[in-house]
Amino acid sequence: MESFVKNKYILKPMRVESTSQSIHHFMREFGLRANKPIRVYLTGGATCVLNGWRNSTIDIDIKPIPDFGEVYQIIADLKEELSLNIELASPDHWLTSPTRVGRSK
Repeated sequence: MESFVKNKYILKPMRVESTSQSIHHFMREFGLRANKPIRVYLTGGATCVLNGWRNSTIDIDIKPIPDFGEVYQIIADLKEELSLNIELASPDHWLTSPTRVGRSK
């Protein structure tokens, strides 16, 4: 049975929590749709799920590089199609030096 969230104007289905399987599925679909080479950093709860520290997370935080216009449309489409919460997050907000970027998975 589908859950719904009611706001002031509409009644719409709630998005599901992201599991390791749904994160991998999202990344596969993202890669298939991108027409240019792109690097996508996963941050936050998604990294905890993929490392086996948690079973799920409420959203998938990503940082696409480069972030060109097509990326935002891909994200919007996948959010709806897969019913996932996908948020833009920036690892450079907490990475202390450029050398640490190279050590990211």
